[in-house]
Amino acid sequence: MAIDGIPLSCECRKPRRGVMIFCDNSKCNLQVFHMECVGMTAILTSDVRWYCRLCRPRYRDVVNQWDYEKNRRPDFYMDERQVYMREGEEKMRYEKMRWRKGTEGTDDEEEKEKEEDERKNMKRRRSEWMSEEEESKREVKRKRRRTEKMEQYERSDWMSPKEGDKENKKDIKEKTILMIQRKSIV
Repeated sequence: MAIDGIPLSCECRKPRRGVMIFCDNSKCNLQVFHMECVGMTAILTSDVRWYCRLCRPRYRDVVNQWDYEKNRRPDFYMDERQVYMREGEEKMRYEKMRWRKGTEGTDDEEEKEKEEDERKNMKRRRSEWMSEEEESKREVKRKRRRTEKMEQYERSDWMSPKEGDKENKKDIKEKTILMIQRKSIV
């Protein structure tokens, strides 16, 4: 398909797939492009000149700068495809940067609120954990006391008296000494 001798095929090689745009350079090999393939969303007015990626001056300068004939080093030579692909990478980077800039202002408040909530939750969890740890330590102390009392009871063969009773303490000591002596004799 062609209009006045100009082929209507884009770089994607799919003819007439949507709105198409023409390159304003008369020497361009690829003169017609789909707007989707170029990455344009708005239709340009006739006053604005648009050049394809290969015809833009900065890309022609890059190719001419590292001319293969002058340098004779294939490492520095870039053909049209390489230049063309680089432009696409730059466009993708630009789109990512533009997206980040657009979303940064709106998400800052939400992110700050989320961070504050996380900090509060961490403090609350830490205090709960500390209280649980203290409670477990208390429980361990209680169990130790119980076991000590049980050991005393088993050794003395009778219930231990109150701590304030001095006479009973003397009796307990005497009885424990007698029990130890009996066990050692037997």
